[in-house]
Amino acid sequence: GMEVVLSAYGAEIFATAHRSTASGIRLATNIVIGGIALIVQGALYGVLGSHGASIAILLPVMIVGVVVGIRYLPETAGRKLEEIAPDLPHH
Repeated sequence: GMEVVLSAYGAEIFATAHRSTASGIRLATNIVIGGIALIVQGALYGVLGSHGASIAILLPVMIVGVVVGIRYLPETAGRKLEEIAPDLPHH
Protein backbone atom coordinates (compact mmCIF):
# COMPACT_ATOMS: atom_id res chain seq x y z
CA GLY A 1 0.00 0.00 0.00
CA MET A 2 2.84 2.37 0.79
CA GLU A 3 4.30 2.01 -2.71
CA VAL A 4 1.05 3.28 -4.24
CA VAL A 5 1.16 6.36 -2.03
CA LEU A 6 4.85 6.98 -2.74
CA SER A 7 4.34 6.58 -6.49
CA ALA A 8 1.54 9.12 -6.53
CA TYR A 9 3.40 11.49 -4.24
CA GLY A 10 6.61 11.09 -6.23
CA ALA A 11 4.80 12.20 -9.37
CA GLU A 12 3.74 15.37 -7.56
CA ILE A 13 6.96 16.51 -5.93
CA PHE A 14 9.46 15.97 -8.77
CA ALA A 15 9.67 18.12 -11.84
CA THR A 16 8.93 16.27 -15.07
CA ALA A 17 12.60 16.27 -16.09
CA HIS A 18 13.57 14.41 -12.89
CA ARG A 19 10.57 12.14 -12.39
CA SER A 20 12.06 9.05 -14.08
CA THR A 21 15.31 9.33 -12.14
CA ALA A 22 13.40 9.69 -8.87
CA SER A 23 11.25 6.68 -9.76
CA GLY A 24 14.35 4.58 -10.46
CA ILE A 25 15.95 5.60 -7.19
CA ARG A 26 12.73 4.76 -5.33
CA LEU A 27 12.62 1.30 -6.96
CA ALA A 28 16.27 0.57 -6.18
CA THR A 29 15.75 1.69 -2.58
CA ASN A 30 12.67 -0.55 -2.26
CA ILE A 31 14.65 -3.55 -3.50
CA VAL A 32 17.62 -2.97 -1.18
CA ILE A 33 15.55 -2.12 1.92
CA GLY A 34 13.13 -4.96 1.18
CA GLY A 35 16.03 -7.41 1.02
CA ILE A 36 17.47 -6.11 4.27
CA ALA A 37 14.05 -6.41 5.92
CA LEU A 38 13.74 -10.03 4.80
CA ILE A 39 17.20 -10.86 6.16
CA VAL A 40 16.44 -9.20 9.51
CA GLN A 41 13.01 -10.82 9.73
CA GLY A 42 14.58 -14.22 8.99
CA ALA A 43 17.16 -13.70 11.72
CA LEU A 44 14.47 -12.68 14.19
CA TYR A 45 12.41 -15.72 13.20
CA GLY A 46 15.41 -17.88 14.07
CA VAL A 47 15.54 -16.33 17.53
CA LEU A 48 11.80 -16.03 18.24
CA GLY A 49 10.47 -19.04 16.31
CA SER A 50 7.48 -17.09 14.99
CA HIS A 51 6.91 -14.98 11.88
CA GLY A 52 4.24 -12.95 13.66
CA ALA A 53 6.50 -12.02 16.56
CA SER A 54 9.44 -11.17 14.31
CA ILE A 55 7.30 -8.95 12.08
CA ALA A 56 5.72 -7.28 15.13
CA ILE A 57 9.19 -6.30 16.35
CA LEU A 58 9.96 -4.69 12.98
CA LEU A 59 6.72 -2.70 12.70
CA PRO A 60 7.85 0.24 14.87
CA VAL A 61 10.60 0.91 12.30
CA MET A 62 7.82 2.05 9.94
CA ILE A 63 7.12 4.92 12.31
CA VAL A 64 10.49 6.39 11.32
CA GLY A 65 9.33 6.56 7.70
CA VAL A 66 6.09 8.25 8.69
CA VAL A 67 7.90 10.85 10.81
CA VAL A 68 10.37 11.58 8.01
CA GLY A 69 7.52 11.94 5.52
CA ILE A 70 5.52 14.28 7.71
CA ARG A 71 8.57 16.34 8.65
CA TYR A 72 10.40 16.67 5.32
CA LEU A 73 7.99 16.12 2.41
CA PRO A 74 6.07 19.17 1.20
CA GLU A 75 2.30 19.45 1.33
CA THR A 76 1.04 19.34 -2.25
CA ALA A 77 -2.70 19.88 -1.81
CA GLY A 78 -3.99 22.80 -3.86
CA ARG A 79 -0.56 23.70 -5.24
CA LYS A 80 0.63 23.67 -8.84
CA LEU A 81 3.55 21.47 -9.88
CA GLU A 82 5.55 24.55 -10.84
CA GLU A 83 5.32 25.74 -7.23
CA ILE A 84 6.29 22.41 -5.70
CA ALA A 85 9.02 21.28 -8.11
CA PRO A 86 10.00 23.92 -10.66
CA ASP A 87 12.01 22.81 -13.70
CA LEU A 88 15.65 23.76 -13.27
CA PRO A 89 17.56 25.25 -16.19
CA HIS A 90 19.56 22.69 -18.19
CA HIS A 91 23.31 23.15 -18.41
